[in-house]
Amino acid sequence: MKAFAFFLPVLAHAMEEGEVGSVLYGNDASSCQGRSVLQTKAVSMTREQVTECTTVVTPLDLVFLVDSSGSIEQNNAQGHNRSKQFVKDVTNDLPVGDGATDTRVAVVQFSSQLKQTTEIELTDGISKPAIEEAVEDMPFHNLDTWIGKGINYTTADTFKHSRPDAAKMLIVIADGNSKDTQQGADDARDSGIDLVAVGVGDQIDEEEMQGIAGSNGKMLSVEDYAHLITILANTTEIVCDEVSTPKPTPAPTPEPTLPTPKPTLNPTPVPTPTPTPEPTPEPTPEPTPKPTPEPPTSRPTPVPTLPSDATSRICVEKALTR
Repeated sequence: MKAFAFFLPVLAHAMEEGEVGSVLYGNDASSCQGRSVLQTKAVSMTREQVTECTTVVTPLDLVFLVDSSGSIEQNNAQGHNRSKQFVKDVTNDLPVGDGATDTRVAVVQFSSQLKQTTEIELTDGISKPAIEEAVEDMPFHNLDTWIGKGINYTTADTFKHSRPDAAKMLIVIADGNSKDTQQGADDARDSGIDLVAVGVGDQIDEEEMQGIAGSNGKMLSVEDYAHLITILANTTEIVCDEVSTPKPTPAPTPEPTLPTPKPTLNPTPVPTPTPTPEPTPEPTPEPTPKPTPEPPTSRPTPVPTLPSDATSRICVEKALTR
């Protein structure tokens, strides 16, 4: 098995003392009030200090769904460029490639109901230079915010190129709220996709973002696009957890056990009465005709044998007439 090591960068953005970026995990992410919140704080302006995370055992198909609506550029937020940098930074810490346990990356932008664009497909996102080039060339939509339409698009069109044995993860980066998200997120989860919601700014609907992440998913939030860098390590760690956990081998479908048939009770057969055979009438024998006797063969009157010295006499008897 080909092994890679992930490296988690120490948070590297200069912040004013006391500024934090909030990172909320799983069920703790539905509200900041009365919940356990993991807070991160910048400690350095470099990314030189890194910590080895884990060895990769599961291939991952990762898709970034990036908000490209007009609001991300309001108040000089530079949301588009900072989103692009965030995607490149996270990707840089991943074992991108086309090996058996490598990570492949796709990037999709969303805005209005009908505007979703694929910047690089999973089949092409197998090298960091290719991904970086595609991200740099991303055009800005400058339209509305329809998060659910973007999720639907990635589920149907982007993840159709995923590998059968790979884990699937969708990282959604958005700054607003959109009421069309829940069904799309549920459909994505039903397709085996793990969702990570990254909310930016004070206009996000935290309940909606948690709905995207789901009860077992991850939600991260920052106060503005300038602070996306503060959750870089956390985002990478989430991806790291995904690929360091072996994908469960589905149990084979057991062959159905046929129930033991109940023995059929053989009823005592009623004896079939032997019918009294009707006597076969003897046929009246045809009488044998008596053969017509052949007439007896008449024996010839033997000629008397006379002595040699006998004198022949012929006596003739005449009837006397009176």
